[in-house]
Amino acid sequence: MRSGFLQLDQLHSLDDFGSYLISLREAKVSAPTRIMQWFEDGFERGWQAAQAIAETVTETISETIATEIERATRSTSSPEFAFRSAESAITPPNLRSATKIIQFDSDQGVTLQIDLTCDAPDVLSVEVSILPVTPAEELPDGLQCAILDLDGRSVMQVEANAGDRLQFEFDVDFGDTFSIRLTLGEISVTELFTA
Repeated sequence: MRSGFLQLDQLHSLDDFGSYLISLREAKVSAPTRIMQWFEDGFERGWQAAQAIAETVTETISETIATEIERATRSTSSPEFAFRSAESAITPPNLRSATKIIQFDSDQGVTLQIDLTCDAPDVLSVEVSILPVTPAEELPDGLQCAILDLDGRSVMQVEANAGDRLQFEFDVDFGDTFSIRLTLGEISVTELFTA
């Protein structure tokens, strides 16, 4: 049991106080996201269906695509292709995709996309993708992504090199906890998940 007294050996130098404040800024950790609820109740605050982001991006480039499809159709005398809209796509009941925009500062951010598949009893397949916020962008150079276990140990890690996507795939048991840590320069954002 702890008393209301502070032991002298627990005190640190004032020189360390600045570093301590910086570490608080760098280590943004979210409250746990309960991903199994995505199959039942929908998404928690801050998360949205991946299709919603795709529809927003589609709206911004739809004129270009429509023009290209029209041009390709006109150049073919008997087109044998059938195009389906994104609205006609059906999400299987065992698959959920959600996205969240992660902002490092006012100028730099990424899209964190989580795809979940529940094919086996008590096991969840997780696919993590780190994408640019818009298709015209690239991931920030030097962006690091790590998958952490319950104890905070890195079990997978990768760094972006002017690429357009980072991706991890792994399985978790129901009830397991894992984290995704994104680091850009001195700023680190950690998303905590419970299956």
